[in-house]
Amino acid sequence: MRGVTFPGDKRVEIMEFDDPTPGPGEVVIEVKASGLCGSDLHAYRAPSDDRAFRKLAKGKPYETMRDGGPIIAGHEPCGVVVAIGPGSIRTLRRWGNG
Repeated sequence: MRGVTFPGDKRVEIMEFDDPTPGPGEVVIEVKASGLCGSDLHAYRAPSDDRAFRKLAKGKPYETMRDGGPIIAGHEPCGVVVAIGPGSIRTLRRWGNG
């Protein structure tokens, strides 16, 4: 799958990621649109140089945001459920009409 990442210095990159597999109680959503908020802008505006980023982010909630590698930006998605993990049906019924 493709995902939008913010490597820093006000750049946007589209990267390839492994397709996710839903775990217990989870679903996979094929995202059709995603909003960005102020916390996403920290990554967008931050320096791409790791040492400069660490100095800028020291002690802030986003200090470790790059530790696990690139992160797909946006956390306000909307889309279509394309895979359902074990135990997810009860949760989905509360959201939908089922």
